[in-house]
Amino acid sequence: MKKIFITSILLVLPIVLTAQNNLGDLPDWENPLVIGINKEPAHLSFLHYPDQQSALADSSWEFHTPYYKSLDGQWKFKWSKNPAERPKDFYRKDYDVTKWANIRVPASWQTEGFGTQYI
Repeated sequence: MKKIFITSILLVLPIVLTAQNNLGDLPDWENPLVIGINKEPAHLSFLHYPDQQSALADSSWEFHTPYYKSLDGQWKFKWSKNPAERPKDFYRKDYDVTKWANIRVPASWQTEGFGTQYI
């Protein structure tokens, strides 16, 4: 039994290594092995309150704290096939986004009609 297991590993290992080497040739955004670029380590979500009394009094999901800002709503959006095709200087405050689409946030851009839609 041990001999069969070792033989199986030796037969499968080159296939796995070849697949991983080929994935290294993909751009980061298409490579399923790249999951942590510019990403903070996992952590618990929590809210800050000015004091213990206001934290205990807030039992809703509306978060009555001056330190919370919801990002829900309509956002301007411009989809690019890859980072090289992104609009240049889009981060500038004076950049004209009037021709960009509006999408709902939170949502994924695929469900808003952009990019490849996976079903």
